[in-house]
Amino acid sequence: MKILFGTRNKNKVLEGKDIFKRIFPQVELISLDDIDPQKTIEEPIEDGNSFYENSLIKAKYYYEKTLIPTICDDSGIVVDALGGMPGIYSARFSLGEDFGDLPIDKANNKKLLSLMKDEANRSAHYACVIVYYDGKNIYHGDGTMNGTILFEEHGSNGFGYDPLFYIDEYQTSLGDMDKDLKNKISHRYKAICSIAKTLSKSIC
Repeated sequence: MKILFGTRNKNKVLEGKDIFKRIFPQVELISLDDIDPQKTIEEPIEDGNSFYENSLIKAKYYYEKTLIPTICDDSGIVVDALGGMPGIYSARFSLGEDFGDLPIDKANNKKLLSLMKDEANRSAHYACVIVYYDGKNIYHGDGTMNGTILFEEHGSNGFGYDPLFYIDEYQTSLGDMDKDLKNKISHRYKAICSIAKTLSKSIC
C-alpha cells in the first residue's frame, strides 16, 4: 500500500520514510516531490488554530488533489517562557522581519535566541501531530519530546530549531545528535508510531 506524505520539506520526508520503513514496512511512503516533481500542486493555506487542525487541513487538501491516502504532519517547538510560542508558527516564525539573507531556519533560530536572551526558564518541547485521511477515515497520532533551549547553536545535524534544542537525557543538542538516534526518540517518531498502530489495525 502507498501513502502520500503531504509535504515538500525534504528533511521531513527523509525522516518520515526512514521511520516508516522501520516500523511500518508494509507501507510505501511517497512524497509530493515523488508524484509531482514539477510542483503543479500548490500548498494549502494553513489557517488552523492547532497542530491537529493544520494537519487535517493539509491531509484533506492533498488527498483531494491526488486521491491517494495521505498523511500530513504539523509540528513545532513550544517554549514555556514565551507562552507556547512559536508553536504552530515555528516554520515561519521570522517571516516579515529583516534578517538579511539568512536562510529561514537560521533566521528563526536567531529570533528565538533574541527573545530568550534574558530568560532563566529554558524549558521547551517539540510537538508533532500526524493526520491520516483517505476520503473517508480520519486517524491521528501525536508525539512530544522535552528539552531546553540553549544560549547558542550547537551542531549542524537535523533542521529547524535542532541546534538550539538540548536533550538532558542524552546530554546533547539535536544538532549534535546522530540521525539514527534522533529518529528513534523524536516527536515525529512518536507520532508516526502512534498513527501506525492505528493504521495497521484499520487498513492492513
